[in-house]
Amino acid sequence: MAYVAYVLDTRPTGVVVEAPDRLPVINQDLFRQVYEQICRVPESHCQSTWEDGHGSCGTARCVGGWALYFTDPHATFEETARNLGFAADGWCEAAAKVLGLTMEEADYLFYVTGDEEAVRLVEGYALRGRAL
Repeated sequence: MAYVAYVLDTRPTGVVVEAPDRLPVINQDLFRQVYEQICRVPESHCQSTWEDGHGSCGTARCVGGWALYFTDPHATFEETARNLGFAADGWCEAAAKVLGLTMEEADYLFYVTGDEEAVRLVEGYALRGRAL
């Protein structure tokens, strides 16, 4: 069986991204945790902030924020990033690593999507991983 040497990105633009043999493995368990959190408590999800603990509904986080939180609930994002080998402000890179996303996938999920599209993507990663 021949394998495809590239994968089409799921974004509307259909951008070609890295070859499958170089893609990180999607952390479906962590995506499931994030999905369960943002579906169970929708007000805890806000793609426009990594973490906002000042709202009347408690702490809201984006997908990357929840991924870092579930990786180490007792650490700050800075500590988690450093523990994963990134600079203290390397939250995006750290979240991408623990979720198993490429930086292109992470940038799209963390910075381009709105709340509804992010939930749809998180559900897909949780159920199917990276569908090739």
